[in-house]
Amino acid sequence: MSVKGRILCLHGFAQTGKIFAEKSSGIRKLLKKKNYETIYIDAPIKLKINELPFTPTTIPEDENFGFAWYRLNEGKIEDSINLINKTFQEKGPFDGIIGFSQGAALAFVFANLFHSKFPSLKFIMMFSSYSFYDDDYLSKLDPNLYRDLYLQKLGLRSMHIYGKNDNVIKSQLSIKLANNYCEKGTATLFEQPGGHFIPNSKPLCRGWIEWIEESMSQ
Repeated sequence: MSVKGRILCLHGFAQTGKIFAEKSSGIRKLLKKKNYETIYIDAPIKLKINELPFTPTTIPEDENFGFAWYRLNEGKIEDSINLINKTFQEKGPFDGIIGFSQGAALAFVFANLFHSKFPSLKFIMMFSSYSFYDDDYLSKLDPNLYRDLYLQKLGLRSMHIYGKNDNVIKSQLSIKLANNYCEKGTATLFEQPGGHFIPNSKPLCRGWIEWIEESMSQ
């Protein structure tokens, strides 16, 4: 049986593709049952221990403390955009992108910049996303660097999933991204009852899969 669709998955800050695959196992396994292929990649910036927002309980033998799509004190995203672009060219075509937190923010920017270049792209699904332009979570960054990224509203179908109890990316940031930077009628907002993570409950994941299937049929 041929693959129904291919989805690129972008992890959050201080994660890896492998870790994200484990943390998103609920939706990943259901996608596999529906015959979708999910591709998980590592972000280009390898983090050092002093860049982590927490103190690790153990030091990995390979000293791999995870990856980032940009450093919090810099905000440069060119290398990450180039990596996603290269992945689309070498491992695509991709029908959708699923991103979490930092990965979700990059997914939005990439889709807005390049969805016309990659016509196979039908949707993006973002968990705990935000914009670089006017978001108080990234107060260390200069928002003027990112103004041009949001002048054009996203015309692609997008789902913005945020946690009711997310204390890392506040719900209003995801809501603002959907309401201010997406074309009317393209964005779907969804509040999940937890915090800063991707829920693996089957009822929630089934609903998200249904939305993906609807996006694929349009």
